Amino acid sequence: MGLLGAGGLIGHWLQPTPAAAVEPTTLTPTAMPSLAPIVRRVRGAVVGVRTLRRADAAGYADAPGEDPDGSHGFVNGTGFVINERGLVVTNYHLVADYDTILVEVPGRSQPCNGVLVGADPVTDLAVLRIAVPEGGLPALELADSAMVEQGDWVMVMGNPLFYRQTVTVGVVSYVGRHVPDEGMMVSNELLQFSAPVNPGSSGGPVLDLTGRVVGVTTSSMGAGTGISFAVPSKVVLRSLRAMEEQGGLVRRGFLGVSLAPLGAGGSEPRGADGIGQGAMIAKVEPGSPADQAGLAEGDVVLTYDGRPVPDAYSLFDWITFASPGAEAVLGVVRGPNAVLPVPVKLGEVPLPDRLAPAPTANVRVEASSH
Repeated sequence: MGLLGAGGLIGHWLQPTPAAAVEPTTLTPTAMPSLAPIVRRVRGAVVGVRTLRRADAAGYADAPGEDPDGSHGFVNGTGFVINERGLVVTNYHLVADYDTILVEVPGRSQPCNGVLVGADPVTDLAVLRIAVPEGGLPALELADSAMVEQGDWVMVMGNPLFYRQTVTVGVVSYVGRHVPDEGMMVSNELLQFSAPVNPGSSGGPVLDLTGRVVGVTTSSMGAGTGISFAVPSKVVLRSLRAMEEQGGLVRRGFLGVSLAPLGAGGSEPRGADGIGQGAMIAKVEPGSPADQAGLAEGDVVLTYDGRPVPDAYSLFDWITFASPGAEAVLGVVRGPNAVLPVPVKLGEVPLPDRLAPAPTANVRVEASSH
């Protein structure tokens, strides 16, 4: 009767297997616990951040739209309350050049105005202050992201494509990922995770299964890739403390080099101990502190103020987390020469003209005391 007939091939495949041929299973099914109790507990602290961007502003688009008269562009994003007194953490790129910041708080019928009181452009973090309603605001607690491991489950809340308070779930794909940014060959460590995010999710919390924040969503490789990144909570805490100490705007050390891991381009240090460690200088910006100190492309930095440089990522972090004006001595290998001491004095990370002015000084920024 052919393939579909009772005696055909497909018909044979569909015949029930005799019970005696079935091996008993020894697996015990495990149910994934519902995340609904965590969602109920944290969603009141997750807010929408909508920026009315100046018409002449360039870049930093997240999920753009237009206002009624066409003179501004809307940028849609997410944030979360970090302190019951009305402090909201979000991404700096959402509020980098704005006329008005509107914050949509769950339970409020109208958005409220947000005031930029803290900014750290290098880590893409910003802190807003909003008016506290009667009864206060729920706040999220920061976990220690140093305890996060590859394979841990995480939950992400955000406002992707204007769909408010969307929840997605995934796992931590990698801890300490370094992603090139604006020409730099290395950048600050990030949490990589698989939970889907889309434009509008930026600035939202990445939560562990206790409902505590382990990161702040900052970017993705695009819809459907399963590759997204977050600023880890340990960096968030460090930035918040720096905002307190520096009047809101975090100032960063600047050397003026692009760094590359050893072996990039086939280059390795020669004529010195410590091969396999260190960072190669791929480019020196003219007129920068590195240029003034005599550093050159191809130099390999083995030590920073006497500390061995394990890799380019560590050196990048040491420089950007140092204070402007800090002095250090680099141990540098150039060609076949032995290690040369090169004194440097760090400048300050320059901010593009399009970025917002420094936040109001003398504003105390605190993390939740939970």
